[in-house]
Amino acid sequence: MHISMTHGDVTLYSADDTEQLIRNAAAKGMEEFWVSGEDKYPALVILVNGSYAYLNYFGAKEDDMYMSVGDCGHDVEFIAGCEQYIAPGDTVVSLDDAVRAMHEFCCSFKRPGCISWQDGV
Repeated sequence: MHISMTHGDVTLYSADDTEQLIRNAAAKGMEEFWVSGEDKYPALVILVNGSYAYLNYFGAKEDDMYMSVGDCGHDVEFIAGCEQYIAPGDTVVSLDDAVRAMHEFCCSFKRPGCISWQDGV
């Protein structure tokens, strides 16, 4: 998997290694991850802040874009593109749900079915 982060890119060879990277970063605060295969798209974008996450899925087609559906109950601050982003609570999922979605994505490179999605970004 190709992983792009705020301060650089890495290549990891397992979803377990990617999970460890995501969990370590979340424990330290906020980070943005773009997870993809050999091609730039499809890609799963995971924004983390502690135990919270926000996800975007970008498919291979230009109009194939989705954002996570969550039930956080309050807005959560993230970093996206090196800027502050406040995600509405109804788009925020748990870090555990984000990790499950990442594992599913890494197996198929398709939009994960383990969380709910809404159109757009």
